[in-house]
Amino acid sequence: MSVKQDESLSAEVSYQRPSGGVIYTLKTQKANAGGVTNFGNVPVNAINPNQPPHLEAPDQLTLAPDQVRDVAFVAFDPEDRDQITIQLELVAQSLPNANPNARFVAVLTRPAPPNFQGVLRFSPTVADIGEYALKITLQDNAGENKLSISKAIAVSVSGRPGTFALSSSVGCGSEAPSGPVVHLTWTRADRADSYDVSRDGLLIKQGLTIPGYDDKDGLTAGGSYNYQVTARNPAGAQPSPPINAGIPDNACASFPVTVTIDQITGAPGASGLIPVRIGDLTGRGVIAFEFELVFDPAVLQFQGLEPQGTLSGSMTALPNTVDGSGGMRVLRVGAFTTGPLSGPNRVLLKLRFNVVGQRGASTALIWQRFMLNESSPPVTITNGRFTVN
Repeated sequence: MSVKQDESLSAEVSYQRPSGGVIYTLKTQKANAGGVTNFGNVPVNAINPNQPPHLEAPDQLTLAPDQVRDVAFVAFDPEDRDQITIQLELVAQSLPNANPNARFVAVLTRPAPPNFQGVLRFSPTVADIGEYALKITLQDNAGENKLSISKAIAVSVSGRPGTFALSSSVGCGSEAPSGPVVHLTWTRADRADSYDVSRDGLLIKQGLTIPGYDDKDGLTAGGSYNYQVTARNPAGAQPSPPINAGIPDNACASFPVTVTIDQITGAPGASGLIPVRIGDLTGRGVIAFEFELVFDPAVLQFQGLEPQGTLSGSMTALPNTVDGSGGMRVLRVGAFTTGPLSGPNRVLLKLRFNVVGQRGASTALIWQRFMLNESSPPVTITNGRFTVN
C-alpha cells in the first residue's frame, strides 16, 4: 500500500495460544518514504485467557406468514459459565426482492445457566415473504480483548398457496375400465408445489404437479359427486371451493363397454380363478351375454364358473368347452337374467381353471367372441395371458 510523507503505519497482531488464551498487540511505525517500512520485532502483550463465545443455531429455517414460530439456540462464554457477558446482535441481510428489515425477528429468551438456551421468536407477515440471511452475533466483553462470533441462518418466508378455481366436465372413458369420467381442471395456485384431489371427502389422488385429473374409478351413470382440490407447499395448504359433478342417467350409452382379462400367473398343479372384468353397465339394459374364450389345454384345464360375488351372481350361466383349431380349446359361456345388470366397473364372472402346465409354460387368453344382448351395447375386448410360475 502507499502512504504520504510523515504518515505512520499500524500493525495489529493476535496470537491464539494452545492453552486457549489470545494475545493482542498493536505497534505503530513511521512510514519510510520511498521505501519499505520494516516493523521489526513486535512485542506481544500479556496473556489474556479470553476465549471466543460459543453459539449453536440452525443453518436454515422455512417460515409461514402470519404464523409465530419460536426457535431455540445455545450461547455461552467458556470462561464464565455463571455470568454470561454476551451481547446478541440480530441483523437481517435481505436477498434481492426481500424485505430489508428484520422486524419479524426478536430475542424472546436470553441464554442463561444451566443450559444456556435462548429462544428467537419469528413472526413474519405476508409483507415479509422472501429470502433472508439472518446474522446472529455474540460478543464477549470480558477482559481487555473483546471477542465475537457470528452465524448466518438462511431464512425463507414462504406463503401458503394462493386461491384458485376448480371446474369439471363429464365424459366417457375410451380405455378400460369403460364408463363415465369426470374431468377436473383448475387454475394454478401461486406458490403451490403440488395438488391433492378429494371426492366426497375422501382423498383419491395426491402429489399432482399439473392442474388436472380424470376420475373414472367407481363412477356410475346418474351419480352425483362432490370434488375439492387442495394446493400444498411447505408453508401450508389452500383448498379450492368444492364443486359438484352430476353424471346423466344415459351417460356413455353409445360408448362401447370394455371387457378385459388380466395378466395372470399361477403355480403348477394349483387351482385358481380368472376374473372377467367389465365396464360400467348402469343404464345399458344388459340382460344377457355370451362369449368364446380360447386357451391352451396343455397349460390350463377348465373346471367351472364362479358367479358368486360378481355381476353374474343372479344369472343363469351355461358353460361348455369344445376343441378349437391348432390344438387350442374354446370355452363357450352363455348367461341370461330377467332384470338388467347394473353397477360400476367390476367383475362380470370368474372362471375356475386347474394349472396343468409346467413352470414357464404360458397361454394367451383370447376372446374369439364376446356379445352383450344382441350386440347392444357394443364392447371393446382386451385379451389376457396366463403364465405358470
